[in-house]
Amino acid sequence: MLQWLIPVCVFFPLVAIYLGALRVEPAGGRSFQQILGLLLTFAAYLGLWRLLHGVLGGWHPVLGGEILATVLSVLLLPLEARLGFLVAGVKLRRIAAGH
Repeated sequence: MLQWLIPVCVFFPLVAIYLGALRVEPAGGRSFQQILGLLLTFAAYLGLWRLLHGVLGGWHPVLGGEILATVLSVLLLPLEARLGFLVAGVKLRRIAAGH
């Protein structure tokens, strides 16, 4: 059961970096919809991780099942976030860099 600990602990700092440091923000929707979008993004992330864990776990339990599944899930985080927020009725948009 500890195998879920790695992807859960990795998700929240990386989604904060994606939404904050990379200048992506939710556009539209109320705060409830934005929170729901974040939770749906988390569900999509864990669903994809579980799928990859099942597929790659047969190849190598630790390297494929844990590490590679987490890395691939993190790399697809922008798509997962767009999907999660879109289902909640919120669009993600880039903030224009200004001086």
